[in-house]
Amino acid sequence: MDREIIDQPIWDQTEVVKWLQEAGYANVYPIKNGRIMVQQNAQVRVRISTHKSLRIRPTFPEIGNSIQIISTIFFAVLLFLFNIPFGLFWAVGLGQLVSLAYYRPPALRLKAELERLLHDRYASQQSKP
Repeated sequence: MDREIIDQPIWDQTEVVKWLQEAGYANVYPIKNGRIMVQQNAQVRVRISTHKSLRIRPTFPEIGNSIQIISTIFFAVLLFLFNIPFGLFWAVGLGQLVSLAYYRPPALRLKAELERLLHDRYASQQSKP
């Protein structure tokens, strides 16, 4: 992707929200300070910052999702069987890592889709007379 187009400070928050809604993204909503949240579901979210330049970042999955709970229970049982000190703390931490590993690839795919969409939209706007 051409980073020069994304790095220019010409992005308007309302315009980007309108473009994303026209492209079929239903869960798009502006948040404070020129940021936009795009959600596929509660765990797969991407934050777009339009303050100085366009920055797209995946967010951490929501705490307490089903993958995290199941993996935390699994690790808690496993760590208590082996009598590991602070087993519950380790289990929660490992559960969060499993959740991140599970939901990170879809969030990165959503980020790539949004970058491509906004890049193409901006390029088409620039080519108009």
